Amino acid sequence: MISAFMMAMAAQASEAKPDWRAVAIADVNAAYRLFAENHPGMANPEDPAFPARLAAAHNASLKIAFETRDWDGYDRALDAFTDGLSDGHAFVVASDEPGKVWGKRAWPGFTAAWRGHSLYVHRAGPNSPAPVGSRILSCGGTEVEQLIRSRNRGLWFRPAEAGQWWNMGPSLLMGSIPPEPDQLKSCSFQLPDGRVQSASLRWERMPAVIFDTYRRAFAGEETPIGLSEPRTGVWLLGLSSFSPDEKGQAAYRKLHADIDRERAKLLKARAIVIDLRFNSGGSWLWGHDVARRLWGAKAVDERMNHFFRDVRIAWRASRDNITKLSAAIGKIRAGGHAKEADEVQTIVTGMEEALAAGQVSFIERPSFGDGRQQGDSPTDLDTPVYVITHGGCSSACLDAIDTFKRFENVKLIGAPTSADTTYMEAPRGALPSGFGVIAIPLKTWMHRPRKSGEGYQPDIPFNDLDWSTTAFLERIESDLQAVGPAPASR
Repeated sequence: MISAFMMAMAAQASEAKPDWRAVAIADVNAAYRLFAENHPGMANPEDPAFPARLAAAHNASLKIAFETRDWDGYDRALDAFTDGLSDGHAFVVASDEPGKVWGKRAWPGFTAAWRGHSLYVHRAGPNSPAPVGSRILSCGGTEVEQLIRSRNRGLWFRPAEAGQWWNMGPSLLMGSIPPEPDQLKSCSFQLPDGRVQSASLRWERMPAVIFDTYRRAFAGEETPIGLSEPRTGVWLLGLSSFSPDEKGQAAYRKLHADIDRERAKLLKARAIVIDLRFNSGGSWLWGHDVARRLWGAKAVDERMNHFFRDVRIAWRASRDNITKLSAAIGKIRAGGHAKEADEVQTIVTGMEEALAAGQVSFIERPSFGDGRQQGDSPTDLDTPVYVITHGGCSSACLDAIDTFKRFENVKLIGAPTSADTTYMEAPRGALPSGFGVIAIPLKTWMHRPRKSGEGYQPDIPFNDLDWSTTAFLERIESDLQAVGPAPASR
């Protein structure tokens, strides 16, 4: 009897809900300690306000944590911490709520897409309250822009970055069955003919094909990693990820071989289209390798050395950071980048020496090739190059654009990108409770030409609702006809 009673009590205890107030306070305090001990901003002369910003994020988060009673409060507390840092590489975020049973995906008969400065009906089903191309003005009496700001926070939305609106706009009109408490019930539309009408939303189960439409709404059609010639004389390079798995790494090896084999044709092509849609970053090496094969290793390396001539990279010397960076060496080597793996080992050694000497950081000077800084080294590639950009392009995706834009024959086409700060290389780990995730950058770029929070605007804005590859190729054809043959690159 006693044994059975004790077993029942133990089972009840294991099913008891966490003390979310205690969990939130402990995780928020742990996050602050880990950031203070490991983040390079604590010793960055170019960002002297970071310690105060971190303290303010901690205080705002802790205030919510003390009032927390459930998982929602825990989630909001971590988001407040992340909001205070406003950096896609530095965050704390809650994992899914334990035991949460999500409803079935639902849509109100249409999908939405952000274009320019507004939200539009992107695809309409039979029960859509408005046709394709209608501008969505407000929902539930609140303007769309304010709704997007209020419903997206923390890691998921940085409103100062233009590309973030393209990314998050479509999610405003996603729902579930049964509906969430705050699910939208009505919206007001400006129809293509100029009339304004309001309508109730009828939420229904989302067909699988419609979920893919949400992805197309913010980034269009994904081009697989590889090289193809979809039109005579127009070559398409798919760079959809800089975080490739084994299959993706094999695709990059084939892409490199294909570029090398077809380079003579690329030199005489009408256009080269580099497609970055769906690329949200990863390792800068993948984009750099492609650039060296296109424009030539010497031309790329010298231009990048000139671009980064004043840059120094400060790696925060801490035991945690050394452990994390050491763990990456094998992965870099496995990706076929032995030279770069050796360079990371040199950085690890420098961090260890700095830590032993009581120094806060190890300072690295980036260098490419033989280190020469000539900024206008010649290239034989004068083919017009169009780089398709999207709102989610950040981190290493931006690094690739930094490289591509060193050449005069490059135009960006698409959407404004997201941005990043100068804090980089941010491996993820678990918060002490196991209910959340933390990411802390290991290094900061000092004197980087592209400033913190600076993204890219397209040379050719593409605000059409149709973001298919065919639509982009048509627009590129029009630009080629308008500008005529491109001048030779130097």
